[in-house]
Amino acid sequence: MKLKKTIVILAFAAALFCMDATTATAAPRAEPQTDTAAAHQNSLEDIPSLRAKPPFSLSTALKLSRKNNKLSVAWTVTSTCKAAELGIRSLKLQQYSNGVWKTVKTGSCLAKNQMVFTSGYSYKHAVHGSKYRAVGTAYAIVDGWEKIRAVQTSEFIY
Repeated sequence: MKLKKTIVILAFAAALFCMDATTATAAPRAEPQTDTAAAHQNSLEDIPSLRAKPPFSLSTALKLSRKNNKLSVAWTVTSTCKAAELGIRSLKLQQYSNGVWKTVKTGSCLAKNQMVFTSGYSYKHAVHGSKYRAVGTAYAIVDGWEKIRAVQTSEFIY
């Protein structure tokens, strides 16, 4: 009987131990170092998983318009801290045709060591009366940490 009671208590303790929920966040990978002497001189602040994540936010504006008989795509990406990289990845200009969004142009663009990045391009093959939209991913990298945001315009009739 005593053995049975001990097993029940141990099982209960193990269950309580397993229920202790903790959260973890992934940190960016550190770049590999080739100089072993330099690798030994790292302090704890140089290890990304032990550094505090910098408090920064990312905002975006993406717009379609007609300019000089071309479809214009313009964007602004803003970080609250100076970003090592700031830009748009996989920006797709899409045309709605036969019930499907078809990508007609793709691109990526970035700025380095900036807080604000504004750019754009023109698409000269736009068809009058067709619907268009732009979709992509805005991003900023600050102190090795990356923040991303999906961006999309509303439908625009050229």
